[in-house]
Amino acid sequence: METRTFLPKLRRLGTGPRAKLLKAGIHFSNGEDAQAIQECQSALKLNPDYVKAYLLLARIFSDLCRYPEAIDACRSALNSDNNLVDAYFMLAKIYLEREQYEEGIEECKNALKIDPTFNFAHLLLGELYSGNMQYEKAIKAFNTALKINPQMTMAHYKLANIYLTQNKEAAAISEVQHALRLNPTLAKSYLTLGDIYFTQKNYSSALLEYQEASMISPGLAEAHHKAGEVHFMVGEYNLAIMEYRIALFMDSKFALSHYRLGNIYFILKQYDKAIIQYQTSLEANPHYVMAQGAKGDIYTAKGLYPEAIDCYCKALELDKKKCVMGNKYYEQGRYQEAISEYRSALNLDYELETVQKKPIVVQDTTKGRRRHERFSVNLPIDLTTSSNAYFSAKTVNISKMGLMIATSEVLEVGAEVDIVAISEKDEKQLRVKGKVVNSHGKRSGKDNFFGIELFEQEDMNRAWESFLPDENLY
Repeated sequence: METRTFLPKLRRLGTGPRAKLLKAGIHFSNGEDAQAIQECQSALKLNPDYVKAYLLLARIFSDLCRYPEAIDACRSALNSDNNLVDAYFMLAKIYLEREQYEEGIEECKNALKIDPTFNFAHLLLGELYSGNMQYEKAIKAFNTALKINPQMTMAHYKLANIYLTQNKEAAAISEVQHALRLNPTLAKSYLTLGDIYFTQKNYSSALLEYQEASMISPGLAEAHHKAGEVHFMVGEYNLAIMEYRIALFMDSKFALSHYRLGNIYFILKQYDKAIIQYQTSLEANPHYVMAQGAKGDIYTAKGLYPEAIDCYCKALELDKKKCVMGNKYYEQGRYQEAISEYRSALNLDYELETVQKKPIVVQDTTKGRRRHERFSVNLPIDLTTSSNAYFSAKTVNISKMGLMIATSEVLEVGAEVDIVAISEKDEKQLRVKGKVVNSHGKRSGKDNFFGIELFEQEDMNRAWESFLPDENLY
């Protein structure tokens, strides 16, 4: 949307604070944050009590994760008008992002004192209580939100997650099913249902729910990670690696996927690869206790005890724990005994024995022998044909040399296509080229299915292999 569209309205408003704020809003909607901030600040120079400018400024800073500045903007708005529900609500959201739950709870309560029927504030209050592990208060807040609006899908979804945390599986299932009745396309509800099956060790059912979530929202990193968790638990490491890698393509900061990749390489005794994954998970989350402890396990397995002890001590510091006996053994040079104490203090004993070796029954959608193994996975992609037609699609399965896609459009067999896999969160792209080699018609009511073979001579197509499990993994 171009700024000139609004020039007549801007002329009517003149050059005062209202015009400045309108321009700020236009810049913000266009993703031009720096210009939006500048216009907000210009409006506030003309009118230091202009609360709408403060609120927009707070929203921009919050979206940019510049939380101290966002908080300052909200406080300035409240100094001008201490009955601004939106300012209290925004402060509570910021504190939730910063995991400052007590502060967020107070701000949410301030908002509800002014407007007790503000159902989104009750929902946010429930999230804050949940983050602070005050589950009964969270349940009460979510139920209050539902009394105000019984159609509030997210309240049912949040309740389901709390009940799952409390091991109340029947109540969790009831809430998530209610959420899905209200909104069958809420991908995260399928994740929660999958989590319930996962806790019951019903891995086949869990996997189906995670795959349903990724079909609805192919770019949801969490869905791919959780599918990887199922494969990890049953020892299907090649499939787990693929799902974790896709999760990381969608969100490179997904520390748990790096950690799990490290676990797999550790189990397979590929220690150098494991260390890289653990270190990368710590770069994404410097407070990740388990990753720091797992690095210690690697060094222990390699017989590098001083390095291992350094990692365990860092993990204990992160976890705000002390290990007197471990330190005593270390000072005496009794490294193995020190390591045993450190690992016990960190509850790491079970980590090396978690993988279960029983098979999982997963429906095979690819029959017959293939030149290359195919993996069922949903990825959001954009396609451009040689005639410059452009449309969206998603993968059904992928292999080293090709993929099957689903799209509402019709492709001609023999057409050459450019394919782009997209990570909206990290704004990453992976480009490949290929040719449509067959059409499988409609399989899911509205989508057409096509097989695409990648051009072997294209260097860029080698990047496609980054999704796939390592060859000779075992």
